[in-house]
Amino acid sequence: WRGESDHKLNYSQTFNKHTLFETNLHHLGFWYKNNQSWQRVFNTTSLTFHKIILNPKFSFTKKLHHSGSSPFVFENQYAQQSDEIGLTLSTLIGHTRLEIKSDYNLEAEKLRRLEVTGSYIFHCWELTLIWKTQQNSFNIGIQII
Repeated sequence: WRGESDHKLNYSQTFNKHTLFETNLHHLGFWYKNNQSWQRVFNTTSLTFHKIILNPKFSFTKKLHHSGSSPFVFENQYAQQSDEIGLTLSTLIGHTRLEIKSDYNLEAEKLRRLEVTGSYIFHCWELTLIWKTQQNSFNIGIQII
């Protein structure tokens, strides 16, 4: 058995037509059988430059609280658990969206996440393929937009 909660408190401010500042307080809570829990709270601050080549988004995430752990190795291995810096690059070419997301763990001094995403937008739905390089996995998604 596993239950979870995921809450965010967001604030954003546009500095000019090309620059967006965002900050959010993010709580992730997981509850498992045998009264085991895993609680994490982070604050992420980011700066996005729209209409600039590849629309770069730079972020810094500070761990504010961490208690417990997951009984699942996969969750512990790939989940955010400490301070990180991130970079996202994205572009839309016609109906095709391309994106690269990366997060670097400052404590472990290694890349925690590197995802390459390609999407094709049809009339009212989108087909997505995600390559999660760190987990050696591919995801395929379809969504109505």
